[in-house]
Amino acid sequence: MEKFDFTTFKKFRHDDPHVPTGFWFPTFMEPFQETFYKSGVNTFHSFLKKHYQCKKWMLFSDYVIADKSKPNDVMTLMIIPYFISLADLKSIINDLQSKDIKHTKFINNEFISFVNDAPVLFVNILMNKNRKLDFFDEKRTFQIYTESAIKMLKRWCRTTPENRTRFEDEIKDLNSMQQELKKQSPNLSLLRDIFIVGNIVAYLMCETLKFIKDIEIIGWFSDRDKILDYKKKHIKTPLVEIFIANYFHILSKTQSLQNEPNLVFGLPEETGTVWYDECNRLCDYICGTIADYNLVNNSSTHNKFIFILEKLIASNDKFLIYSIEMTKKQVCAKRITVNKGECPVGTFVLYA
Repeated sequence: MEKFDFTTFKKFRHDDPHVPTGFWFPTFMEPFQETFYKSGVNTFHSFLKKHYQCKKWMLFSDYVIADKSKPNDVMTLMIIPYFISLADLKSIINDLQSKDIKHTKFINNEFISFVNDAPVLFVNILMNKNRKLDFFDEKRTFQIYTESAIKMLKRWCRTTPENRTRFEDEIKDLNSMQQELKKQSPNLSLLRDIFIVGNIVAYLMCETLKFIKDIEIIGWFSDRDKILDYKKKHIKTPLVEIFIANYFHILSKTQSLQNEPNLVFGLPEETGTVWYDECNRLCDYICGTIADYNLVNNSSTHNKFIFILEKLIASNDKFLIYSIEMTKKQVCAKRITVNKGECPVGTFVLYA
C-alpha cells in the first residue's frame, strides 16, 4: 500500500500574505504516517484482511484530555466492522460491563475475553499536554487554515453544484469560526484538538478504504465531548465533522480511490445516556487505562487499570499506541508497545 504524499500540500507559513486554497494538513500528519507505516500498518491491514467481506464499518472514539490528574492526554479510536446489529452489540457489552471505567472497581474476566475475541482494533494517540500546531503564531495559523478551507469550498460550489447547499452551510460555519478567531483570546486549545481528531479520524478511514475497496458505509461515533460543542449555537454542523468529511474526501481523491462510501456521523444526545454509549464504553476502558498509565514510573493508580494493561493491552496486536509530540523544537511521532514483563504493569518500549 502506498502512503499519502503529504509533501504535495503546500506548507503553511504564518506570515504568508498569499493564503492558499485547500484543506491543508497539519505538520504532525507526516511524522505520524511515517511511524504508522513502520510496523503498525501491517497489524492494521492484517486486521482488515480478516474482515474484508464486511461492507459497513464504524469508528468509535473517546478522549481523556486536559485532565490534570492523569499523566497522559489520550484519544482512543476503535475500528469495528458491522458484524452484528448495534442493538445486539450494545446488549452484550452492557451485560458484561455495565458502567464506565471511572465508576467501576472490578473488571469482568468475560469482558476481557469478549474484547479479545471480537473483531475490533484500537488505535490510541497520546499527545503532549503543552502541544500546539504552531508555537510562533497559532492563532494566525488557524486563520490561514480557515481562509484556505473557505476558498476551497467556494471552488467546490462551482465545480460540484449538486453539493452546493452543503458547501454553503459549511462556509457559514467556518465564517463563524473566523469570527471567533478575531477575538482577543479565542479557544485555541479546543480548535487544536478539533483539528487533531479530524485529521486522525479521516486518515484512518481512508486507510481502511485503501484496503477494503468496496465499503458502502463508514461512520464515526464520538463520545459526548466539547469538540462536538464548539460554538454549537452558531454552527450548524460540528466543525470536527466538517473537517473529517472534507479531509476524507481529499485523501480519497489523492489516492484515486474510486469508491468513496457514504460517510455517516453518530450524534450523541446533549444530556442523558448516549444512544451508542455501550459501544463507546469499550473505548472508555482503553482510553481511561492508557491515560492513567505513567510511562515514566511504569505505574497505574488502581488495580483495575493494571488488570486491563496486563490481561488485555500488553503484547496484544489489537492495540496500537502512538505518541505525537508537538514542541517548539520538533514535531515527531513514536509508537509505544506495552509488553508483558515485570510487575506491577509490565514493560513498555518507545521507539520511532
